[in-house]
Amino acid sequence: MNHVLEVKNVCKFFQLGKTKMFGEQILLKAVNDVSFKLYEGETLGIIGESGCGKSTLGRCIVNLYNTTSGQIFYNEPKGEINLTQASERVRQYHRRNIQIIFQDPFASLNPRINIFETIAEPLIVNGFRKEEINQRVAEIIEEVGLRKEHLRRFPHSFSGGQRQRIGIARALVVGPKIVICDEAVSALDVSVQAQIINLLKKLQEKNKFTYIFISHDMSVINHICDRIAVMYAGKIVEIGEKKDVLKYPKHPYTEALIGAIPKLTNRKNKIKRKSLAGEPPDLTSNMGGCYLFDRCSYKSSECKEMLNELLNTEISNHKSSCIKRNEVELTGL
Repeated sequence: MNHVLEVKNVCKFFQLGKTKMFGEQILLKAVNDVSFKLYEGETLGIIGESGCGKSTLGRCIVNLYNTTSGQIFYNEPKGEINLTQASERVRQYHRRNIQIIFQDPFASLNPRINIFETIAEPLIVNGFRKEEINQRVAEIIEEVGLRKEHLRRFPHSFSGGQRQRIGIARALVVGPKIVICDEAVSALDVSVQAQIINLLKKLQEKNKFTYIFISHDMSVINHICDRIAVMYAGKIVEIGEKKDVLKYPKHPYTEALIGAIPKLTNRKNKIKRKSLAGEPPDLTSNMGGCYLFDRCSYKSSECKEMLNELLNTEISNHKSSCIKRNEVELTGL
């Protein structure tokens, strides 16, 4: 299977000031040396707790943030394009191939312009003709489950689910190859979440989209994704096929995420869940060793000195050296 995107050793650090007037610069390491490949037609889920860097990674890929270091390659029939080193003109041309759906459907829409102008704006920026703009907007609004008469209304007159459909229409109207769904259903009711997820799957089957689905909800990731990448403290700690990651987690953080999924069960048959004590590490500090050391129940003296990194991010049977246990199959997902 051909890959359409490759992320190589990407870092994104934010400057927060200095320790003293002439001291060292404080850097928040939001994304720290992340690498993976995205394959054509798949849905890659990126999951982790709030603050782990998953949304920042998505914004780096779509070029809303400039990366601190690393490279992002977009693969097209003519060859690979290095988006991090390309000129602004080249990046703008390829921006239509990678679009993003934002988490908050209300904050991402301009309240001063109507829905037609909202959806048409990407087409205008990319130089489409007026006749083609009218046709594309009319087609996409019906594809996402709304009606043409909705185009003259303003965002405040729609429900949360309808506004998210508008956000989806705006992202898809230029015909992208890759769509980044940044917590696209987390702000919606559970019943509406199911509708939006089913809509995304339907559009993917019809238009052959490739998705990066960012979420903190393992149940949603399980439903829509083909592969899963688990992020913690700015790093990918585990990546692999969905069935392998969910049934046979290789990293204690993945195990804790799976254990946090609510399950309906009798009190007599309560499942003992793995949980993490404490808080995530400070991303402004120069951490040594495993980032999960203070919270991990499998830690050993080696973990404090050695950083447990993935030897190969495409191999799903990676084992962290701090895990000294038999494999346990987790069911009920």
